[in-house]
Amino acid sequence: MQAAEPVAASSQASPAPKLILNPTSFAQLLLMRSLEIEYSRYSKEVAERIFAAESALYESVMYGNYRKTDTQRQRTTEEKKITVLNQTDPVLIENAKSVETGIKQLLPTGAEVTIGARIVERANNIMAPVVSEINSALIVTVKQPLLKGAGVTVTEADKRVAEYESLITAWQSRQQLLKVLSEGLSLYWQAHMAHQVAGLRHEMFRTAEALVADARQRVLAGKLPPRSIQELDRFRLTRQADWVRYQQNANELQSRLLTQLNYRRIDITGVELQPHAFEPRVQASADGSDVVDYALDNWAPFQVSRLKVAQARTRLAYAANQRLPSLDLQYSYSSNGLAEAFRTSASLVKQNTYPDWWVGFNFEMPLLGNEKAKAQFQAQNLRVAQAETELSAVRLSLENDLFSKRSEIDSTRKEVAIYQSDVQLKTALRKSEQLRFEAGLGLVSGLIQSDQDLLEAQIRLLDAKGRLEIARLALSLADGTLLETHHVEAVLPPTTLQ
Repeated sequence: MQAAEPVAASSQASPAPKLILNPTSFAQLLLMRSLEIEYSRYSKEVAERIFAAESALYESVMYGNYRKTDTQRQRTTEEKKITVLNQTDPVLIENAKSVETGIKQLLPTGAEVTIGARIVERANNIMAPVVSEINSALIVTVKQPLLKGAGVTVTEADKRVAEYESLITAWQSRQQLLKVLSEGLSLYWQAHMAHQVAGLRHEMFRTAEALVADARQRVLAGKLPPRSIQELDRFRLTRQADWVRYQQNANELQSRLLTQLNYRRIDITGVELQPHAFEPRVQASADGSDVVDYALDNWAPFQVSRLKVAQARTRLAYAANQRLPSLDLQYSYSSNGLAEAFRTSASLVKQNTYPDWWVGFNFEMPLLGNEKAKAQFQAQNLRVAQAETELSAVRLSLENDLFSKRSEIDSTRKEVAIYQSDVQLKTALRKSEQLRFEAGLGLVSGLIQSDQDLLEAQIRLLDAKGRLEIARLALSLADGTLLETHHVEAVLPPTTLQ
């Protein structure tokens, strides 16, 4: 995604620049500097690393071992009966060294294949004072589960669960991005409206000051009674207090904006907001189905719920397999060579002159019916139902939310139109009362009341405009166009396993 740099208010170099932001540049800068988004990126990378670890399940494993033995024992009765034995030594002495190395490989079917070479060098006095021999062998062993543990669904269960978790985290990261962006833009519009209201309050304060100055001149000219100045002065002080209070509120909102942008207040001289209105870019069809489909494709909570359903079904398939008894097909084949020299022994192995093989089955089954696996399967089945219920709830919530957001925009637009007419009316009344006052026909209280009515009408209009922009923002978040509206490039995460 792209992000904008803060814009300095003047061309002169300054250690504390002034930020000039419209909604788009604010959104891009927020996504670049937000600590919450950076934290979610770390979570996404952690899930990706875990998936990478689980993806290495088919990595070949090399093994090796070395063993040295020294045996001294009494000769057996059979050994004593052999006439060629050295009868003067009743102890059999045997020294042996063995080296074995090979590779173990897991297959998608669940089979474990081992290919290894073994060399055993043995020296003993069984036939003479010292007799040495070397036994070499090339061995292939296969263990293939036929029931429990068989098949790629079981073999890759952890990998697929980790991959789903990686996708879920990616969508949750997108959800966090949208949450931070929508909350930031909502705060942006609140700060803008607070600044506008504070400016309006300041303008009214300046108007009150001008009225007091004008009234003093009229009192001196004998056109107004002296008590008129007191009434206007109270009015001026009230306006000044209102301006100070609303200006403080605007300053607090700007400080919150800087906090979201991860700026220190001392590093920025101020924030100037230059908003522009926007409309959600996706328009509804007659039944709104296209908007719903587009929104669901982009709505992170829905995609997270859908991936959780798929993840739960993967775990369910694994749990179903674990209820089966263990039945493994085991097979081993080896080529052996026995000689006094290693070269001769290895040659016999290569020629496969003395093969050796065996095949068999291994069976295991819990005596009480495997209650543990059955309970785990039932629990996982309930988790699937739970995830599917959540998915339906999220879909229904989004559909209703889209409808309510569009309705809110329509009603707020009507409010804005009504308040605009009200401001025009109050402006005309204020101007008429001003003319009456200047002509000496109107009362100070009437002028103050008309001024108050105009101010309240203008504030209501500003509030309605702010709520309209926030409603548009909420709709763009719901229908999936928020990032596109603010020119933020973010690729949608996958919704299925690769």
